[in-house]
Amino acid sequence: MITRSIVWQAIAITILWIVLGVYAQLNPQSFWDPKVSVALLLAVPAAVIGVAQLLVSSHIQRAAYIKDYALRFRTDKELSESFHYLVYLFGNDRYALYLEDSARRRQEESAELVSAQVGIAADLRFFNPRAAIHAPQERRLDNLLGFFDTVGYDFRRQLLEIRDIAGVFGYYLDHLIQRHVVRDYLAFVAEQWPRASSFHEQYSAPVPFRYLRSLLNAYIEFRRDENRLEENRS
Repeated sequence: MITRSIVWQAIAITILWIVLGVYAQLNPQSFWDPKVSVALLLAVPAAVIGVAQLLVSSHIQRAAYIKDYALRFRTDKELSESFHYLVYLFGNDRYALYLEDSARRRQEESAELVSAQVGIAADLRFFNPRAAIHAPQERRLDNLLGFFDTVGYDFRRQLLEIRDIAGVFGYYLDHLIQRHVVRDYLAFVAEQWPRASSFHEQYSAPVPFRYLRSLLNAYIEFRRDENRLEENRS
């Protein structure tokens, strides 16, 4: 990144000097004041370097932001556990099977659900997201989705770029988008929040996870653009 920045700075300075040289040739009388011309020649590299340093600093700050998020996610046991058990292991087939009436399940299907949750804490077991109010899994999932909602908030403020987010958290976002349990929980929250009158007595409180939804939509568009680029290359 730094080497490429230096190269672009040199190119920009050279181009601007050439432009100034051409202008001096075309307008020698108006341009060639020694004080003015020397000041311009010195100001060009100073301005280019200054702008380049701002861009490099901005890039470094964004990289530091996403690294901080990655470090927090990987060192926070609750976040990693919540993702692993409530999202990753709760695939769509298991989720559909869990929601099915127990009387209609085959014996081997019921046995599979039981074996998949042996030794797992109560707040990490499979659950119905539309009946999750006050359930221990609700707090877990809220915390997990809230983490990515914060990432989405910084993305909205342009402190993070979608390419960096995709590079660090793409695997997790893929699962959040694909898992029906997450989709249904977000839909349930969006449906129920406006009906919770206590949150709208003095003002209309925004629906939770709006930055997460925005982030997921941006990530989907990013992946589609990447797919199109790959198709064009092949």
